[in-house]
Amino acid sequence: MIRSFLRAGDPWYVRLPDGRVLWAPNTRVVRRHLRSGRIPLGSHVRRTPEEEWVSMEWSREFTDLAAVEKTAPAPVGAPEPEPVKRSNGQNGRGFGVSRRLTAGRLRTAGVRSMAEELFAALDHALVPNKMLLGAGLGLVGGLAFLLYASIDPARSGIGAFGAALLLLLAGAVVSALVTQTTFVELSRLRPARLRESVSGLARYVVCLLPLYLAVIALGLLAVVFLRQLPDWLAENQWQESLSGFAAATTIVANVAIWPVIGLALLWAPAVIVEDGSLLAALRAWGRLVRKDFGRVFLFEALAVALGLTAALPFLAAMRLSAWFTPPTGPSAEAMNLALVLFGGVIAGLFAVYLIVANVFIYLNVRYEYAPRKK
Repeated sequence: MIRSFLRAGDPWYVRLPDGRVLWAPNTRVVRRHLRSGRIPLGSHVRRTPEEEWVSMEWSREFTDLAAVEKTAPAPVGAPEPEPVKRSNGQNGRGFGVSRRLTAGRLRTAGVRSMAEELFAALDHALVPNKMLLGAGLGLVGGLAFLLYASIDPARSGIGAFGAALLLLLAGAVVSALVTQTTFVELSRLRPARLRESVSGLARYVVCLLPLYLAVIALGLLAVVFLRQLPDWLAENQWQESLSGFAAATTIVANVAIWPVIGLALLWAPAVIVEDGSLLAALRAWGRLVRKDFGRVFLFEALAVALGLTAALPFLAAMRLSAWFTPPTGPSAEAMNLALVLFGGVIAGLFAVYLIVANVFIYLNVRYEYAPRKK
């Protein structure tokens, strides 16, 4: 599996003379590309981003190759060394995590590499089985919304709780299925079989549902509460200064709550990839967020931006359809129902992409950008 493969490697960062930084999974790969000329001798290497760059000839793993390069004369008429190709997802059989598992691959590091990972996640999400799961999740969400809207206002609290519980349960099931399927595809470099996708599904759902209830549901409730807090203070004749302070605090709290809800999506990869106890998955998730919060936050922000960009044409079509919807009548009700369900499908597909993207984010940050020190 992917865990043993990545942990068994001894990764290197390679800085080429032109300033580009590449990542190699182990020493053997760097030596092979040094011999072929794909990596120039004047490059520098280091093990982790915290270390200083060291020239090839001063690194004991490559000293022998540097000495041979200096003493051996270049053959007459020898072709120029093949330049290192940038990974753009068009060379080879794909890109992203699946292609990164190839032992001899070099790839760029930095923000551009993040974009490659997220485009690879989009490619993995736009497959029939995952799109079907996303559409089903969206339909459940749309039906839950319609169920809540049709309940008597006096019982709206019970209806909201029931609709949210139904949606969270469906989300936990889809999250476990999509995460398990994506992980099998990336670790075995082939489509996942149904038996592999549903393996351990009940255990994963039991692990994920309490977290979603605790983090996502409570986070959304906190957002609603904080939004109504300034008005409540004003209605109850509190001092104007206290009401203004509460309004300013609400803005800051809302900004902090949404990233926490987004980071909760990494819980599914932590549970399924680590495949250990619940406590071990929680420790792995906490360690990842604590040590690499900046990289994880940037990854999540880019994933949301890419997902919204991909959904923008469908959202625009919904908006145009809403403009032409008659204000009243049977046709208006039918069109509003269709818009709600169509919007739910779009939201479900967006959620599936975020689930797949978080598998890529977890594997990337957990096993590559934060390699263990030996």
